[in-house]
Amino acid sequence: MTDTGVGIPKNKHEQVFNSFEQADTSTTRQFGGTGLGLAIVKNLVKLMNGDIILTSAVGLGTKFEVSLPIAWQEGKVASENIPRLADTEELTYESLNILLVEDNRINAIVAKGFCENLGHHVDLAENGKLAIERLETHQYDLILMDNHMPEMNGVEATHYIRDKLKLNTLIFAYTADVFREAHDSFLDAGVDHVLTKPLQQESFFDALQQFSNRLPKQSAVERTKKYENVIELLRKPIDTLRLTEEEISQSEVLKMLKDDKIGFSMLIDSTILEFENSVDQVIEYYLAKKLKPLYRTLHSIKGMSLNLGLNMLSKQALELEVQAKNQQLPDIELLQKLLNRLMVNIHQAQRMKAVNSIERLKKIDKET
Repeated sequence: MTDTGVGIPKNKHEQVFNSFEQADTSTTRQFGGTGLGLAIVKNLVKLMNGDIILTSAVGLGTKFEVSLPIAWQEGKVASENIPRLADTEELTYESLNILLVEDNRINAIVAKGFCENLGHHVDLAENGKLAIERLETHQYDLILMDNHMPEMNGVEATHYIRDKLKLNTLIFAYTADVFREAHDSFLDAGVDHVLTKPLQQESFFDALQQFSNRLPKQSAVERTKKYENVIELLRKPIDTLRLTEEEISQSEVLKMLKDDKIGFSMLIDSTILEFENSVDQVIEYYLAKKLKPLYRTLHSIKGMSLNLGLNMLSKQALELEVQAKNQQLPDIELLQKLLNRLMVNIHQAQRMKAVNSIERLKKIDKET
């Protein structure tokens, strides 16, 4: 077996055959793995009276050669000894929205296919860090968590989910670790159950039934269906909006900067930029049903409006912010009104910027 990877230094050639040791021993290394594979291979080869030879150099990849004294022999598969799978009719369960956290592509394909064949929806995150990012914007009924992953391992990710995100989502550890210590580390971090690889239908259903009281009667997939036909939010043309809704020209903060042309210009530019970005974010997050980032954007609009003295805009943002915070998709009509008011104030701010620029040019002309 030959690869074109990073290679192994000569002084580490024997070390890589030791249990739980790798050429790179850092916890959150770039490349995953437990450090058990080569130790198991070497022991199996030894038990079969074979040899394993390692050839490697840093930057040139690695080659392993295994030779075994085996004679070919015809045989038959003892299919009658394969245990019968549990009766699926007794173990059926409603469709769940599952987050699979797995860095190995083959393992991910197998586990994803396993769950999808049982009727579940599966999203994949390739490490703990990506899983956390996903959980900040999406709801799941179940998390299947691998352990040894780059960036952030399964135990660390579970700690973060429980301690920082404060989520009580059901978490099943899903690992090839066979040692009690590894399972205990997962349980101490906050997982609810430990499953071993590969996933088995009967043990998976048994675990689901054991924690059925922790699973919602309506899955996360079903909970999002009521939002599928939302009305589209629009950036309406300025000539279709009521200009009486603009407030920024009456801002006491801007009035205080009337004689400070540079400070006035900087604040106007920042306001236009932030409001433009907010309009884009509200539309994007609403249509994607991303309630958490939508809440943050509405909270930001409220804060900016208060600082500028735009009381009606702030009041609208607050009402919508509360809805998003309570995990409700905000009222579409109120949200469109907020966008309209933002657009009107952006338009007026652009007019004020133009007037300020003309006045600055006139002042420069007089001075010269």
